[in-house]
Amino acid sequence: MFRLVFAGITGKEEETCESAVKFGALLAAKHGAGFAVLHVSAPLNREGSCVLQLPGEEDLAVRRDCVEDLCRRVMPAGLTADVMIESGFLHVEVQKALRLMAPDLIVMGGHGDAERCRQELGNSMDDAALIVARNASCPVLIAPAGGVAFNGNFRRVLTVTNFSYASTPLMALANQMAEAGVADLRAFHPIALPHGAPLPPASALSKMINRAAERLVNLGCVLRRPVTTGVREGEPAREIIKDAREYGADLVVLATDEYGVAGGTEPSVAARVLDGARYAVLLAGPQALATQKIPGAAMARRGAL
Repeated sequence: MFRLVFAGITGKEEETCESAVKFGALLAAKHGAGFAVLHVSAPLNREGSCVLQLPGEEDLAVRRDCVEDLCRRVMPAGLTADVMIESGFLHVEVQKALRLMAPDLIVMGGHGDAERCRQELGNSMDDAALIVARNASCPVLIAPAGGVAFNGNFRRVLTVTNFSYASTPLMALANQMAEAGVADLRAFHPIALPHGAPLPPASALSKMINRAAERLVNLGCVLRRPVTTGVREGEPAREIIKDAREYGADLVVLATDEYGVAGGTEPSVAARVLDGARYAVLLAGPQALATQKIPGAAMARRGAL
């Protein structure tokens, strides 16, 4: 499934860096893929998006030694890694590298507030990983921190859809990830009512839920494999996190802009899911979804969706 797995890490948060490198290395080994690691040292001094001082050569040499030690510690036997060291902003340097290397999967850590891009991008509340995913031609896997056990296989994959253009390719991507690890697959749709709108009568809400469940079943049918489904009314990010926890998902597959393009003063649904996730999240932007191979039968069913 993968030819080249690329891990983008930053900072000195050992736990976060280790998780990203470990997930990337194990997935590369499982798929017989090449593996590359890019460490980006943040500017020592900056004013907004203006870099005033970058780390010196001596600092970067020390960081290279640390990253190489990390790779040797967490990579499985027989796997080698190309290690690159840069300085600047994580999302910028990762996107530069992607244009040259064209990987099939990007792995990044859950960087939290330390890697928010608000200072670089005005009022944006997006995480660096979400910005990369929105523009990348391949999916971006955000590895969970906290020492989550992982052996290269996902056991339960949850894919989330709002029945947009992304529904079918996103389901195909989730299915590929599930099949690679012989995992269970679940499709979930949170029903988001307009902000401030009153809750509809129980009968009307029941019809909405049933209709959404039917559409999920139709999406699952094209895969010719068992797919469980779930529908719930509520704020999308909250319901996604809740369903993932109840299902026991270790991977959530989500389109970056399925609930509208983010980048404003409020965090997007995808950003909220990343904040609350204690499992891996696979983000796919428009370019990554466009490359997905959709089963032939799915094309005939698209009109029904």
